[in-house]
Amino acid sequence: MKTLWWFLYGAALGVGGTLLIERSTGSAWYAWPVLVLGLGLGTLAVHHYFASRVEQESKAARVGLLLFGLPAAALLGISGWLFA
Repeated sequence: MKTLWWFLYGAALGVGGTLLIERSTGSAWYAWPVLVLGLGLGTLAVHHYFASRVEQESKAARVGLLLFGLPAAALLGISGWLFA
């Protein structure tokens, strides 16, 4: 079941990336590294949260989600603004 969720996550990233590449014509070069860093931190946050929940470390799951999720949300918001 876990591999199905990661497969769907990868498929969503692939479709979203394809649409983004097709529609971004005048974006700045630094928008791409910001987007990649935001997606990486978001993936790390989700993985850390669920791995900590499996190990029954609920406080570590919440702290990791905050430490990785908030910068990911900020970077993805900035990249969305840069690509607009």
